[in-house]
This record gives sequence, structure tokens and C-alpha cells, in this order.
Amino acid sequence: MGSSPSLASNTESTIMAKSKVVCARCGTGFLRENKNINKAIREKNKQYCSKTCQYAAQVNKESYTCSVCGNVFERTKSQANTDNLFCSHSCANGHNNTARVEDKHPLWKEGKASYRQRALKAYDNKCAICGYDTIAVLQVHHIDSNRRNNKLSNLLIVCPTHHKEFDLRLR
Repeated sequence: MGSSPSLASNTESTIMAKSKVVCARCGTGFLRENKNINKAIREKNKQYCSKTCQYAAQVNKESYTCSVCGNVFERTKSQANTDNLFCSHSCANGHNNTARVEDKHPLWKEGKASYRQRALKAYDNKCAICGYDTIAVLQVHHIDSNRRNNKLSNLLIVCPTHHKEFDLRLR
């Protein structure tokens, strides 16, 4: 029993003509069926050798130079929307720890947030009521309860217990 002639002609007709194509991303040559090549040309699509090359080509990464160490790294345009670009968190932290200090920090408001340090320098480092003197625990109370009024005459160094008494209006 031999193979039927109709079966042999069906397998020959299912074999499509293929042509060599060059990958648009990596430049590797590969075979692609002619019908797929023609379709891609009509739809103005690029040809890729694999899904990996296709996905990599879709991500539009560009090369940038780190503002701190000078290393070259890649980011997408949406990730690179600032003036200073850094290759790592370490470089970003190193830059921010030196370039964003006091009046150079974008949230600096003429030293208003440093009222605790100014009060500790101006007054004795102890609670004005009981004399408790552990600096790490001491707090600064605003006498008029207005946290925006950071004049030294409005600040009082107190321990946490007395600060709570002032806030609850027990003192």
C-alpha cells in the first residue's frame, strides 16, 4: 500500500515560499513566509526575528549620562523628565544630600522649619518648667499656639509631658 497521490499533493501545496528577511532591531537574517512579508510591507510594519526583539524595539530607551559619576545608562523618555539624571539611587542620594541643603532645597522657607534648632541655641537646653535636660526628648512649644509664628519670643522649650499639658490647656 502506497501513499495516496492526493495526500502528497496537499502537503506540497501547504509548503509556502519563504524569503530571507533582516530583523529591524538586531540585524539577524531569518526566513519568513512571503505572504507575511507582503502583509507587513502593506501595513508598513517592521520585521523582527523574535518576540524579544519586537518588544525591545517598542520600548524607546535612550542613553543618558549620570550627573554624579558619569556612567552611561538607559531610560525611557518618560523616566527621564528631569534635568538631573542618575544611574542609581546611590548617585541620586549622594547628589541630593549635598545639593539640596537648607536654602538650596526646593521646600526651604527661610529657615522657618528650623525653629527647634534656633530655640535650642537661644535658650537653655532644659524644660522651662521642670528642668528635664535630655535634648533628644525636648520639644518646642508655641506660646500663642500659632505654628507659623516662629519668633524666639513665641517659643518655649519643654519636656513632652509639659508640652501635652500646654496643648490640652491644663497649664
